[in-house]
Amino acid sequence: AAAVAEGFDSEAPTDDEMLSALSAGTNSPGSPPVAGGVGPIERRSRSRSPYRDNSVSEPGALTSAHGYFVAPFLIFSQEYAPEQVNLIMPEGLDTHEVLLRVQRCRADTSRARFPALAVVFPQTSGAFGVLLAWPGWCSEIFAVFDTTQVNGAIFCWVVSPVMNRESLLAAAGLAVYSDNEVYGPESERPLLPCEECRMFNGGCVSFVPVSGSHFVVSTLDDMLLSREGWSVDSVGLGIPGRWVYVLTDTDPWSIACALDRRRFMRQEISEALTIPITSLSLQPARPPVTDFFDSGRHAAEVVIATPRQAELEGCHFFLDLRPICCGLSWAASADCLVDVEAIRQRCARSGLPASRVVVRGGIAVADGHVRVFAGEVLEVCHVPADPAHGEGEDHEGSSPPDPIRGIDVEAGCYASESAGASDKRRRQSDPAEGTAGPSSSPVSGPPESMSAEATSDSRPLSGSAAAVAARLLTEPVCGNREQLQALQDLRFVTTELGGEWPYIPVDEGTEDRVGTDDAMSDEFLLGSAVHWMRALVLKPLFAPEDLRFAIRLPALLEDVRLAVRDVRRHDLSDDFPTLLEVFPQPVPGVCTFLANPAWLGLAMVACIDARDVDGRLFATQVPDYLDLGFVVGRPSS
Repeated sequence: AAAVAEGFDSEAPTDDEMLSALSAGTNSPGSPPVAGGVGPIERRSRSRSPYRDNSVSEPGALTSAHGYFVAPFLIFSQEYAPEQVNLIMPEGLDTHEVLLRVQRCRADTSRARFPALAVVFPQTSGAFGVLLAWPGWCSEIFAVFDTTQVNGAIFCWVVSPVMNRESLLAAAGLAVYSDNEVYGPESERPLLPCEECRMFNGGCVSFVPVSGSHFVVSTLDDMLLSREGWSVDSVGLGIPGRWVYVLTDTDPWSIACALDRRRFMRQEISEALTIPITSLSLQPARPPVTDFFDSGRHAAEVVIATPRQAELEGCHFFLDLRPICCGLSWAASADCLVDVEAIRQRCARSGLPASRVVVRGGIAVADGHVRVFAGEVLEVCHVPADPAHGEGEDHEGSSPPDPIRGIDVEAGCYASESAGASDKRRRQSDPAEGTAGPSSSPVSGPPESMSAEATSDSRPLSGSAAAVAARLLTEPVCGNREQLQALQDLRFVTTELGGEWPYIPVDEGTEDRVGTDDAMSDEFLLGSAVHWMRALVLKPLFAPEDLRFAIRLPALLEDVRLAVRDVRRHDLSDDFPTLLEVFPQPVPGVCTFLANPAWLGLAMVACIDARDVDGRLFATQVPDYLDLGFVVGRPSS
């Protein structure tokens, strides 16, 4: 058995051992532990026995080389869809090391938005780890609500330091006088009516029907002792159905609207709000907000619903205040101009002065105003204080460049360049940020306040890890367009002849959310390579965009979408920013996307594959339902 010290194995497993360990999954119940490992962990029933002591295993009882497994972690933040990070790690790690690795593998934007990270206690399931993320400057208390046995949801919400049974039911969106049992974070039995419990950051409140069976709880320390019970095939963590989040003049609503009734969405909203359909005006978000999470309801669309008025100049727009923990709101402008300073003063609060509030979106104009279009989303976020330039000022280049871009050797995660490129293309609007160009990339350094600070090790790279970093990250930097074209041709020819391009392209890197253990980083990284791929981007009445892009495989769909966006022409990307993957893909080996303009709203565009008939592959606007006559009747021009 291999001993583990400071997170490094004395001997990394071979490829065959790794595949064998991962394919084995978990040991069968009652089977003896693997050599040098630990046996099945015991998880007590919450309604029968008190919590186990959070003791850690002895140093000698650590995993063998066969003990690597994939551990999924879900990171919950208020009103954001949970972020999933998968770690490949050995058994027996402590929670401090797990927090470090998860923090390094998070998306840059998520980590910059909510840098504080904590373990949820108790855990909601033994199949995946549950973590909580929140802004470090915020003084509020955030708890996780587990209503999986009631309606299938897990979500995060702000709470008071002390809450009773009735207030917890109301915060969870459940009937106060329902027959559900409520367990506080430290409760060994259900709370009695009006009984209070203490709340803390990362505390988990469980809701269980009285008629339900005993449920199982555990701590992350217990779960990390063994790979048994972990599963990447996690169950759905939201309330089933397709939800539309509707902002009104009064309270917001989450309305169920099935996909096959999408064209009747106006009718569904009209009936729910009791507003005559002829008097209802809808304004969807443009581009769509796809990560809104309303108490376990993952919103497919976000719209503003108001009584229809006489045609007036101006527009309705969205204010995304979730980064400062104030939800999603909307406003109207008679001239499509927005006073940024007024928004900053309005959003100032304790721990967040106006000088540290930034408004992103819109087109900057004179006198501290921005111009917005109908349905545009203005994001209001927090900027950490910069002592060198004054508190809250966001200057060009305020984030020091990362000396090693593309890979985190300690965690085995690939750093994202696409996220930074996407941020650079985003139009900045806050005069405090400057109007000369895009702002700097999100700060990727250690957070100001989190349970385990992700401080990078200052020691030099050693052994083969340094060789891997040098092999992957030393692509030549081109000084002009001719050199860049020659380098791109060399990449293309290398991959077309069956070779593997050993370097990460400087401006086309993608992010891999899968972390690896330090001692196995070499084998994991050497098993992947940068490949050149082809993409077709289709638009109605426009010639297809035929693109080539480099990406490290395996990759996530979002990585491919970001890589395609990076190589598109800027004018086409600005006019048609929304990329939708075609399903099913019509051309094998070619990534096919549809590109829609931001103002498209509720219209639908489909891909028509008529290559076997007359060689055509094109995009066209279609109704919600198609028949044979409509498809065959498409003109051949």
